Amino acid sequence: MNDNTKTAVLVIVAAVVAVGVWLTKPGAIDTGAGNIEGTLLFPEFTDPLAATSLEVTKYDEQTGDLIPFSVAQVNNVWSIPSHENYPADAKDHLASAAADLVDLKILSVAGDNPARHGEFGVLDPTDKDLKPGAEGVGMKIVMKDKGNKPLVAIIVGKEDKNAPGLRYVRRAGQDAVVTVALSTDKLTTDFGDWIEKDLLKLNAFDVREIYIRDYSVDEVQQAIEQRDQLTLAYDDAAQPPWRLVLDEVYENDKWTPVPLAADEELDTAKLDDMKSALDNLEIVDVVRKPAGLSGDLAANKEFLDDAAARESLRRRGFHTAQVGDQRGLYSNEGEIRCLTKEGVEYVLRFGNIAGSGKAAAAEGENEADDEGGVNRYIFVMAEFNPSPIKPPKLDPLPELPKSDEKPDEAKPEEGKADEATPEESKAGEEPKPDAADETKPDQAKAESPDDADEPKPDEAPKAEDVKAQRERIERENQRKQEEYDARIAAGKKRVEELNARFADWYYVISEATYKKIHLGRKDVVKKKAPPKEESAEGGPGVPEPGDHTPEAFDQLQKGLEPARP
Repeated sequence: MNDNTKTAVLVIVAAVVAVGVWLTKPGAIDTGAGNIEGTLLFPEFTDPLAATSLEVTKYDEQTGDLIPFSVAQVNNVWSIPSHENYPADAKDHLASAAADLVDLKILSVAGDNPARHGEFGVLDPTDKDLKPGAEGVGMKIVMKDKGNKPLVAIIVGKEDKNAPGLRYVRRAGQDAVVTVALSTDKLTTDFGDWIEKDLLKLNAFDVREIYIRDYSVDEVQQAIEQRDQLTLAYDDAAQPPWRLVLDEVYENDKWTPVPLAADEELDTAKLDDMKSALDNLEIVDVVRKPAGLSGDLAANKEFLDDAAARESLRRRGFHTAQVGDQRGLYSNEGEIRCLTKEGVEYVLRFGNIAGSGKAAAAEGENEADDEGGVNRYIFVMAEFNPSPIKPPKLDPLPELPKSDEKPDEAKPEEGKADEATPEESKAGEEPKPDAADETKPDQAKAESPDDADEPKPDEAPKAEDVKAQRERIERENQRKQEEYDARIAAGKKRVEELNARFADWYYVISEATYKKIHLGRKDVVKKKAPPKEESAEGGPGVPEPGDHTPEAFDQLQKGLEPARP
């Protein structure tokens, strides 16, 4: 065998070995024509409920930054590790996302040349060799089971321009690029898609009162600058439903009432929008509170002595300030309180702008809201206020009679000086009718069986009747009291549940939402509209007094048809 022949044999052997290695690679896709089209991309992944964690990593081509998001079971609680383990409402969402990958079929093979990965948009965003500004970087999806074993590891790329709805994907660590029918709607990194969006869990129909406290914090003087405070009551059965209970402005170091002027009225449209915004209050991000700070913003001594914690809070618009003899934490843009019929009083305190665009991304927070505005920090807590729960009106109990015997039924004792003689008794008697006489109607009515049990007007009620009546009233009073006590207990329990949820966090809401719920007097009070003038033509016009009788003229002024003679 000459050298050329030996070289040819070695090349063939090397090629066979290389193919063997590729084919025996764990989880490898056979790219042979017709071998994998129609087969499952992850044949070993059969149970979507087995997935207990999801990691999604995106790449910002402009900044070269990675945008990671993860949701997982942490101590048997669904949480979002990428957001400081904030509680997640993720079980069904994750199972649904996993279900889309269980039966994912390979529709075609686009190629297996790594040099073309950028063309298909399937470059791995976690690749250490990836350079800033790289194009064609995909989204990496990793799902694991409770034993931390990978169930899915895939790079999702661009859509196939020639086949809408199809995407290029490849398994992580492999070169083959295939097309699959995959929607990425459920594989989202949007924080709001994985949490309970309804922050307050408040029903707009349950609102009974809104208290607005408009103030700001003077950071230099570390003092509160009071502006105004309003209390507005809401009753959907009343007309109008909104009523101004308190309206005061802070002037010359004291609160001064500001009644509505004759040409002023409440802007009920804005108040209704405010109530709806509270009902639908959604958060876009969260930040964990500094240690040592309770849910009601009360700070312990350790917190007040911790400069780093105070600075963290100050950057978000919450400060220590002196009010009277007390020093506490206050928000930079005032607060509102919303009281419900259950006695739950929500307290929302408003802080600084949360940032937008690159500034927000740099702090690991969500970008601006969809309307192009910015986001805003708020603190939320709940207090119990029993005022909407009216105490029951308990009925008084009737007094028991002192004796079962009536005074006129008492038997006379023998030997009494005032006892009548037989003659006297006889003399005082009325003549009796003959037995044959008919019974008088009144007498027949008194002896009627239906009225036999009714006490006569001059008769005292029987003790047993009074006792039965007392028992009925006591049972009804007990029912009323228990119903009231149950409502009080339910309200307190609800406050505890809410504060357990709010205690560790302050939240980020959109600026658009903030503007709907952060109102002052200038927002809720407006000028009355001028009275509408009736048309000169086609309308009833203004009648002249001389044209009709006084009664008819009065009816016409009220818009009524005058009575005809």
